[in-house]
Amino acid sequence: MTAIRCALLATPVLTLLVLAAGFVWLGTGSSAISRDVQSFDNAIELHDAARDGDTDALRPAIKALRRLRRDDPQDAESAVYLGSAYAIAARDGWFGPSRLYNVAKAVHHLNAALDLDPDNFVVRVVRASVQSRLPRIFGRRGAAVRDGIVLDRMFRGINDPHPAMASAMLPIYDFLIEAAPDRGDWRGGRKIADDAINDAS
Repeated sequence: MTAIRCALLATPVLTLLVLAAGFVWLGTGSSAISRDVQSFDNAIELHDAARDGDTDALRPAIKALRRLRRDDPQDAESAVYLGSAYAIAARDGWFGPSRLYNVAKAVHHLNAALDLDPDNFVVRVVRASVQSRLPRIFGRRGAAVRDGIVLDRMFRGINDPHPAMASAMLPIYDFLIEAAPDRGDWRGGRKIADDAINDAS
């Protein structure tokens, strides 16, 4: 498998994170406020199916997410998932220039989502998950580390975090332990996440 095909496998827990009660207010933008919730949920289901290898789901996922972006250009979560969908297209493509184009589109939408709502937990998790898996040649590792550091600060600032939120942080901490070991107490953060999951079970 090529580097791109091995990359970009966003964690399945992100769907639970988006749907978990109370997460919509973690951001400061309009995400999840004015959108058609059923259309968004359907788009995420298609996205996740494509992420898990269903090639027939990819084009409908991109189409659905592009429609959501068109209907509400301020929806940061639709933007970040559209970026992830283009990253999946790059992973699954076979024509080199097209794959590079899809990576560029992915980064564009991931950055647009951050500009729209930099304090949105879901946006930061999806960005970090996608960019940490991109081959190093694309130069996105530093951005993934920065997202991870922000996520750590957000996560530690919440009392009694939802188990889905804690689960989403586990691969983030694993990445930070490997990529930026001297920039924070990532093992301590991972223990907090583990404890939150265990306490809920």
